[in-house]
Amino acid sequence: MAPEPNAAGPGRHARLFVVMTALLLLGLPLLVVGQMLRDRVQGPVTRGAQPGGELLGRVVDAHGEPVAGVAVELYLRGAKRPDVVVLQVPTDADGRYRLHAPAGQGYYELRTGGGAWMYARREASFLDAQGETVEPPAFDFVLRPGSSLVVELRRADGLPVDGGEVLLDGRWSSSGSFSFLSDRPFSETYAFEGARIELAGLPPLRGRARITLRSGKVLELPLDLAPGEVMRSSFEL
Repeated sequence: MAPEPNAAGPGRHARLFVVMTALLLLGLPLLVVGQMLRDRVQGPVTRGAQPGGELLGRVVDAHGEPVAGVAVELYLRGAKRPDVVVLQVPTDADGRYRLHAPAGQGYYELRTGGGAWMYARREASFLDAQGETVEPPAFDFVLRPGSSLVVELRRADGLPVDGGEVLLDGRWSSSGSFSFLSDRPFSETYAFEGARIELAGLPPLRGRARITLRSGKVLELPLDLAPGEVMRSSFEL
């Protein structure tokens, strides 16, 4: 079934025009402004029997400078194993990437970032709302500095810690002139092995981390992740 189109009245378009004009007056490159707004209003893509084809775009930072050598990953969502990367390519010196998506059922997701950069995702489809084959547009990304979380776990008896999972729950808490572009809820669960939790490419986040060990023990940690910084903590079990 094709998704319903987004409702966008004249008032919403007028507000977006005002926001875009203000950002341009502040000196941000047009590519960056357009992408920041596009990330906020992107509607659902059409699911179905994807014929596959070429997907391309460019990755830049918040100043419009190319981000070279960062991986762009392709996922086929709706497949039996949706978390498996179908393809992965690095960006070139100009921040550009190009890959050939295989045919499959569902829709595609492109992801880039990680390390020093906050992860960014875009959904893609070769089908329009009527299920007809179309050529998708370029999928450009604007990356912003990411946050990192490192937690060390130690047992008082010296025995190894057997891993578990950690839930990060809170609000994406960017501050400053562009906070309205990223203020949103955030809730993600990550698995980890051993006694060290190390997560990179996270958004600036205020909330809590709930660590559940395989032994059943639960630990709580308040979060205040700042852009470009590493938050470190430790527990003795």
